[in-house]
Parts: sequence; structure tokens; C-alpha cells
Amino acid sequence: MFRKLYRAPSMAAQCADEIRTAILTGELRAGDKLMPERELADAMGVNRVTLRNALGQLQAAGLIRAKQGSGYTVERFRDCGGPELLPAIVRVRRDDPEQRIELVADLLLARRHLAHAALSKIASMDQVELEGSVLAFQRLEDACERGDIQAIAEADIGVVAAILDATGSPVFRLALNPVAAALDELPELREFIYREPDSNVQGYRVLLGWMSVREPDGVPMLVAMLEQRDRETVALMREEMEDE
Repeated sequence: MFRKLYRAPSMAAQCADEIRTAILTGELRAGDKLMPERELADAMGVNRVTLRNALGQLQAAGLIRAKQGSGYTVERFRDCGGPELLPAIVRVRRDDPEQRIELVADLLLARRHLAHAALSKIASMDQVELEGSVLAFQRLEDACERGDIQAIAEADIGVVAAILDATGSPVFRLALNPVAAALDELPELREFIYREPDSNVQGYRVLLGWMSVREPDGVPMLVAMLEQRDRETVALMREEMEDE
């Protein structure tokens, strides 16, 4: 009865993306004023309704502010933006090898700090629901057996999400989403993180075993394991960059 729909990005989304990129790359700096609406709409080849929709998206993201009679002014995104900007920042910087490596190192560090916080909370809990984490781990094992690297990457994030869910904290769980979305903008990263997927499986097997006993003294060891894996990932990326 229904045909499958293929939806291209809306014109408003494309407008917002163009202006967002100009802000995140520094082409438009904090304090700069955008052209008047009519001129900007003409320059971008859209009508003013479409442009206003795009500008509304950018205002909501903290990238610009509107002042009656003065038009739109660019904000300092580091002060006014939120973590949802991370994927866009990765997109505009990933073509520079040094910036790409720095971004990866920072994102992995953020994930590691989140893991440390979550494990510390789990260690203090009287009871932890393990079913979700076990099921997520089984999906990772299945993906590794198939050798599908995209499925492995998705299942890996699924295990992390399940462990964060086990803390019962919406703060921890929601903090993962922008980091995961930013890492997803770097599909080439998967070949470095999952070069030896069996080591990922073994690491999570140790982690699940710890979650059943939750000894606080085990937290530093688990975080150290994750840090070592992250260091190896960054080192492999740097090695390939130097070989190019």
C-alpha cells in the first residue's frame, strides 16, 4: 500500500549546516553579525521562511542570538553551545590528520571518565541488574563471530550503554549519546578500535565478572585496561598517519 520514502535533508537543515560550519571553523567569529535576513536568504538561494527556520535551529543550539533591531549575532559556541555540537565539530575538523587524532584522544578520554564515574557508582550499589549488560555482551559476541565491523561497533556502544543503564543514572546515560554520535562521525576509527575484537570481548567479560561482585578496588584496574586500549588505538592512528 505504501511506498518507501527517501528523505533528503531539508533546505532549512542545509542552511543551518552551512552557517554552523562557518561558525565552527572560525569563518564567522563570536561577535560577528550575520547579513540582514533578506540579503542572507538571497545569498543562500532560499526564501526567508526557510532561512528563519534555519536560524531558529542555530539559536536553539546556542550558536547565534537575535536582538530586536540588530539582527543576528554569532555567539561563542564554547560558552553557549552544548554537547550536541560535538558531531558537527568532528565533521569540520576530521580532514586534518592532527586535529582528527586530537579529537579521537579527547573523545576516548571523555568516555573513559564517564566509565570511571559509572563503575564507581556501581561499586557502591547494593544490587545491580545485570540482564541488560549480559544481553548486550552476547550481541557483541555474535557480531564478532560474524566479523561485521559496523555491527561490532554498534554492539560495543550497546554494551557501554547497558552498563550505564545499570547505574540507574539518566545523567551518565545521556552523557554517552553526544560522545558516541561524535565517534560515529569517524567510521575509519573502527578499524583501529576493533582491529582485534576478541580483546574487546575479553575486556567486557572481565568487566561483567566484576559487576557481579562490585569490589571497589577493582575500579582502577578496569579503568587502566580501558586506558591502555585507548592509547593503543591512538598510537595506531598516529602510526598510519606518519606512514601516509
